[in-house]
Formats: sequence, structure tokens, C-alpha cells
Amino acid sequence: MYSLCGLMEEARRVFNLLPVFVRDVVSWNSILSGYLQCERNADSLKVFVEMMEDGSVWPAQVTFVGVLTACARIGFLDLGWKIHGLVLGSGLELNVFLGSSLIDMYAKCGKMEDARKVFDGISNRNVVCWISMIVGYAQSDSFKEAIELFREMQLRGVEADAATVGSVVSACGNLGALSHGRWVHSYSERWGSLMSLSVKTSLIDMHSKCGDIERALQIFHELSNKDVISWTAVVTGLTLNGESRRALHLFSQMAMSRDVMPNEVTFLGVLSACSHGGFVELGFVYFNAMSQS
Repeated sequence: MYSLCGLMEEARRVFNLLPVFVRDVVSWNSILSGYLQCERNADSLKVFVEMMEDGSVWPAQVTFVGVLTACARIGFLDLGWKIHGLVLGSGLELNVFLGSSLIDMYAKCGKMEDARKVFDGISNRNVVCWISMIVGYAQSDSFKEAIELFREMQLRGVEADAATVGSVVSACGNLGALSHGRWVHSYSERWGSLMSLSVKTSLIDMHSKCGDIERALQIFHELSNKDVISWTAVVTGLTLNGESRRALHLFSQMAMSRDVMPNEVTFLGVLSACSHGGFVELGFVYFNAMSQS
């Protein structure tokens, strides 16, 4: 009860009062998962170490999943490797729950080869396994691999989510793979639920990086709810394509709308536009505005 309510000091106090012979895997898991829910990842790992040193109970599948989640969040690769070894040694089946947790842990620690070995070893992969692998590739700058795996995912009939599509679109932009990006765009439009604001913003960024700034502008102007990230993407995209004057004009529209406030990234794009366009005095004006905001 205390763990579910986030009262971890009280939960731990009750746990410590339990006789050693009463503590079972459920009570250990309750404390470990409670720390996880409170984002106290290091504390959850300490509980796991205590559990193993105690030796009276053996971790269950849910225990390993929780510890791998904590390792992924704080990049604790050494313990993650040891957990993988314990999973293999315990004879537990590498199902989608353990598999996706291992993939996520290795991916977030930048070990994509290890993540791929786990991925390839799972016979019945679910969508979480595919997503973890694709997003991991994209975040590790392995853009080509992310696009190729996304295509394989579609051939196997596995439906993606918006986060995966956004990662693949970004990968296309970073590779300059416009044809692939357009294909992902068409795929997203076929599934309307995938066309979230974040995906549309990724499409703006992708088209800009691939040199199709007019299509990027079209997507931007079709947005019903523009946030600071979408405004920044199009301002930066115009600058990237040598359209400094248009970038500054669009920024002035953003400033006049008062619906969103520019952030540091927006101002960097604006200052870059001033630099590339030769608008030195205007650059000083924006720099002062940035310093005072």
C-alpha cells in the first residue's frame, strides 16, 4: 500500500520489520517496484543487491524486468550484463517481457550489437521489441539500420506507434534519404493515429534536411496546433536551406502570435539566420532579447 502511494520510507520501514523468513519474492518486488515508480532507480538496484545477498529467495521474471528498467534509466551497463547472465543461468525463457527489457537496457547504454543479439534470439517478438530496437538504432545514430528494421517490421505486418515513426523519420532526415522519408510519410497518413504533432514536426525537419523546404512549409502551415518545437523546426529548416529572410519573417510571425514562446533552440536558429543572411544589427537585437528572456 505504501509503495503504491509513493511513501517509500514508510514502505521500507514496514519491510525492515518483517522477519527474514517471512520475506518472500512478492515483498521484495513490492519495494523494488515502488522505488522504480518514484524514479529512485539507484535505490531499486540497492534492493536487488540486498535480495541477492540475502539469498533466501530467487528473483522472479518481474524482478529481472524491474532491475533491467532501472539499469536502462541510469545507464548501469555492468549490472545489466550480470542480470542478463543470471537470466540465462536461471533457465528462464527469454520471452517478450524479458527480451524487450534487455533490448531497451542495451540500447540505452549504447550497446546496439548486444541489443540486436537479444532481438534476434526472441522467437515471438511483440511490437515493444521492434520499437525498442528501432528507437535504439535511431538514438545511437545508426540511421540506416533503423530504416531497414522499420521496413522489415512493416513486411511482417507489425503496426508501429507514433514514437517509432518519429524516430524513423528523423533517421531519414539525418541520412538525407528523402524517398524513404516520403514512404514513411505516406505510411503515417494511411494510419491517421500516427500523424501526431511530434511526427509532423519530424516530417518538417526531415524535408528541410533533405532540401524540400517547400514541402516542409506546407506541412507546417497545415498544422492546427503549432508548438515551439514545430516553429523552431521550420525556422531552422529555412535557415538550413539558405532562406534566412523567410526564416526571420516566420520568426516575427511567431513572436506576434503570442501563442508560444521561443526557447534557446529557436533563438539559435534565428541567430544563425541573421549570421547567414548578413543581418548583423538584427542579430544583436535578437541576442539581447534572448539574454533578457
